[in-house]
Amino acid sequence: MLTQTQHVGDQQNTKTKQVLSSHLRIASINIEGNCHLDRVIPFLKKQNVDIICLQEVFSQNLILFEQQLEKKSYFCANATLTKSNDFRFDPLGEWGTAILTNLPIIERGQNYYFGKSQYTPELVPYNNNSRYRALQFVNVVYEDIVFTIATTHFTWSPNGKPDLKQWRDLRKLLPILKDLKSFTLLGDFNAPRGSAVFSELSKYYQDNIPSSIKSTIDGTLHRSGEINLVVDGIFTTSDYYASNVEIHTGVSDHCALIANIQRQFSY
Repeated sequence: MLTQTQHVGDQQNTKTKQVLSSHLRIASINIEGNCHLDRVIPFLKKQNVDIICLQEVFSQNLILFEQQLEKKSYFCANATLTKSNDFRFDPLGEWGTAILTNLPIIERGQNYYFGKSQYTPELVPYNNNSRYRALQFVNVVYEDIVFTIATTHFTWSPNGKPDLKQWRDLRKLLPILKDLKSFTLLGDFNAPRGSAVFSELSKYYQDNIPSSIKSTIDGTLHRSGEINLVVDGIFTTSDYYASNVEIHTGVSDHCALIANIQRQFSY
């Protein structure tokens, strides 16, 4: 279904139609390793989304996701857990972000803004330099329109306050996003809304989490309890539109984000 939005005439008096595509339904969740799989997978089954973005997922658990959700997964490693640690999840090996979909993919990739893909470090709690950070993306085709969907798990800082590591990584992330040009970006940004780092990102891209939402941390499942910080997000470039944005609790220690995404294009 195409929705006409406007007409623009050129010097030859021809008309170019600006239209909106049909919407994709997408989800993003920081799933905290293997802590909440009994909640996450049934939730995603009910949502019946086209594209799923996961943060803090173990690569070995993606087999279960693929079987249960009947989608193909694409993984991007941020760290490796092979030792006992202060996290609540088990040391199950490679850990990072993933995108799951059954839509045709014409391109996919990952761009590290801290670290590199040739080596994956052992994760050390609260040591940002022990985990790598990457922007993962797919270009999918839906009803003959190409959508670029990206995800990331941005750099953590104590108490949600910007620090030098966050600024260092933001300076490297922004050129990667500029090269990607047109996209919807979902993920756990760790820099809360209202912080200087979040504000810098939202100078360039639309923040689509409703202003009425005061936190994307689920206080009933997060080990620190109630934290009033919006750290998970859906950002869009000017040719993408997010609607029916939903924030769901009871899924993981972070809230699940659901939205419809449309893209404007010309013909």
